[in-house]
Amino acid sequence: MAAYQFDSSKGTYLQSSSAVIPESGDLTISVMAKLENASPTYGEILSQGKSVPDNSTATVGFYLGYDRGYVRVGDSWQNTSVAFPSDSNWHTYQVVKTVSTGLLYIDGILKATNNNFKNPNIGSNLRVGAQFEGYG
Repeated sequence: MAAYQFDSSKGTYLQSSSAVIPESGDLTISVMAKLENASPTYGEILSQGKSVPDNSTATVGFYLGYDRGYVRVGDSWQNTSVAFPSDSNWHTYQVVKTVSTGLLYIDGILKATNNNFKNPNIGSNLRVGAQFEGYG
């Protein structure tokens, strides 16, 4: 298996040529990642969209990553209360959305649900290894 290594503090990430995560409807996102040398604040496995400073509901950003040691899954689900695996092993992360319910799986085990999960609606193309718009 080939693997890429990203360090967003050095500006290394991949960006698609278009938005990949749909703006509406059901979705499933699955990615394998291994955390090494974590930032003490936050970091992203992947992201798409745009956030606004006042947290307006007009825009919804999507990101799968961590914030101070806990998994976060976008503007509509920043606090999952699930510890982000920091054992330097590979883990599989899945985010599933049906209607408005979000499900977070780690290594095939349901870890959290959110009954108001939203798709990203405008902003950047999909990024792997960094958050959109120059964040983390």
